Amino acid sequence: MSRALTTGAAGGVIGAITASVGMIWSIVNTLFLQDFSFYVLYLQTDVILLVCLYVVFPMFGIEYPPSGFYLTVFSFVLAVLLIVSLVLSGVGFYGVYRRGGGGAGLLALIAAITGGTLGATLTTLGNITGNHSIIPCFCSNGGTYFFNLPVYVGPNYLFVWVGMLVVAVTFILLGSASIAVRASTATPSVALKAGIISIIGACFLGFPPIPWLWFFWLLAFTLMLVAFVLWTVVFYSSREAIF
Repeated sequence: MSRALTTGAAGGVIGAITASVGMIWSIVNTLFLQDFSFYVLYLQTDVILLVCLYVVFPMFGIEYPPSGFYLTVFSFVLAVLLIVSLVLSGVGFYGVYRRGGGGAGLLALIAAITGGTLGATLTTLGNITGNHSIIPCFCSNGGTYFFNLPVYVGPNYLFVWVGMLVVAVTFILLGSASIAVRASTATPSVALKAGIISIIGACFLGFPPIPWLWFFWLLAFTLMLVAFVLWTVVFYSSREAIF
């Protein structure tokens, strides 16, 4: 039991790192969407110059936004850390369950393993598969012309959003478990606060990936950082406690 609680404390520390990476990931997402809007504008301009004005322009020489590469890297790192931190934190809740904390601790372990793995996998798939869209182009040169330009638009945000929804539900379950088992920990008030903060953060994490809503994902990971730190205190302080 003590080993499980120590593992949970380690999960809290890794979870704090995970939340920090998630905060950076949210910011990189915002930068990518801004960069991509300029990228599409340059492509449209090239098509107009080439097709409408008969000006030869190195269309394929336009560099894809570098922030797209950083987004992929941070997404992969975040996915791996999410699995590790959630599973280890789930083991901590299992340790509380073994001490008589009720079935909520066991359910938290199951939710952490399944939700963390599924959510992280969907987020990774969203970045691996990518997404393409048709960008409309318009010009008028003795007539009206419309062109559809197929463009790679980065991650498949539908997969990413569903993955984040799964992670959000997982944090809601962990937060609920933290509240339910608080009496079986050495710091009931800290466990209560961690549970409430986790649930609130999860609600912000469920917002769709619309550009001006990325702030809520940043806020969500900030709250998750606080929750993981509190869970570290809860699990570590409960290792040798006698109830």
